[in-house]
Amino acid sequence: MNLKQKIILFAKVIGLTGILSICYFSAAMISGLSSALIKSGTQIPSTSTELSLLPIFLVFLLPTAVITIVILRSRWYGWKLIGAVFLAIYGINTVLAQIESVIFLPEILPEGMIMKLFIMGAIMAGMFTPLAVIILGKMKGPRDISQSELLAIPIKDLPIKLVIISLVYMLLYFVFGYLIAWKNPLIQNYYGAKDAGNFFAQLVWIWRNTPWMFAFQAFRGLLFALFTLPTIRMLKGPSWQIGLLTGMLLIIWCGQLILPNPYMSAEIARIHLMESVPYHFVFGFFTGYLLSRPGISRTSEKI
Repeated sequence: MNLKQKIILFAKVIGLTGILSICYFSAAMISGLSSALIKSGTQIPSTSTELSLLPIFLVFLLPTAVITIVILRSRWYGWKLIGAVFLAIYGINTVLAQIESVIFLPEILPEGMIMKLFIMGAIMAGMFTPLAVIILGKMKGPRDISQSELLAIPIKDLPIKLVIISLVYMLLYFVFGYLIAWKNPLIQNYYGAKDAGNFFAQLVWIWRNTPWMFAFQAFRGLLFALFTLPTIRMLKGPSWQIGLLTGMLLIIWCGQLILPNPYMSAEIARIHLMESVPYHFVFGFFTGYLLSRPGISRTSEKI
C-alpha cells in the first residue's frame, strides 16, 4: 500500500467514524430511546462525569477502525459481507449486552427501555454496515471459488467446538467477574450482594441461590460464537490473526462504558470496563482461533 492509498484509507476511517456517531444518535431518536429518557425525567450525568470530545471520538473511532480491518480482510463482498458484519455488530453490541440488562437491571431501567435498546441497536447496525461496505469498496469484487466452502464446517467438529467455547466463556466470566469486579465493594453495593469470601465459595453461593446463572452464561458464550461465526469464516489470514481480530471485535464496544450513563455511575462503569476488556479479548481470541479453518489456505494480504 503506497502513501496515497494510506491517506485515502485514513480519510475513509475518519469519515466512517463520523458516520457511525451519526448512526448512533439517529438510531436513538428513531427508536424512541431519546424521547423515552426525556419523558422519564432521566438526566445524563454532568459536571465531574462530563467527557471531552476526544474520549467520545475514540469511543466511535476504535469500532470503526476494527470493522474497517474486518471488512477489508474479508473474502466476501456485497450483501453477504454486509450480513456477516451486521450480525456481528448487532449480536455483540446489542443482543448480548441487553440480555444481561433483562436479568440484572429490570428494576433499574424504565419500562420498555430494553426493547428500545434492541431496536436502536438494529437501526444503528443496519444503517452503518452497508455504508461502511460501500465506502470501503467491497460491494463488488472478483468471485472467490472458496467462498462457498467457508461455512461448510464439518458437523462432527462444530458441536464439540461450540460446547468448549460455551464452557470457556462461562469460566472466564466468573473468574474475571469475581477477581476484578465482584471483589470491589462498590459493585457489591450496586447489585445489593456480598462477597462470599473466595472464588470457590462464591461459585457455591451462586449455585445455591441462582443455579441457572451457569447455563445462562454458557448460553451467552454460545451466542457469541454464533454471532461471530460468519465473520470468522470469511476472514483472510492464519488462525492467530483471525483470533486477534475476533478479540478486538468483542472488546471495541466495551468503550461505550466510558460514555455517561444515567443508570450507572462512572465508578461502576469503570470497574466493569476493567473487567470486560480482558476476558472478552481472551475469549474472542480463543473463539476466532478455534473456529477458523486451518485447512483452508488463507492469504495474509496486508491492508
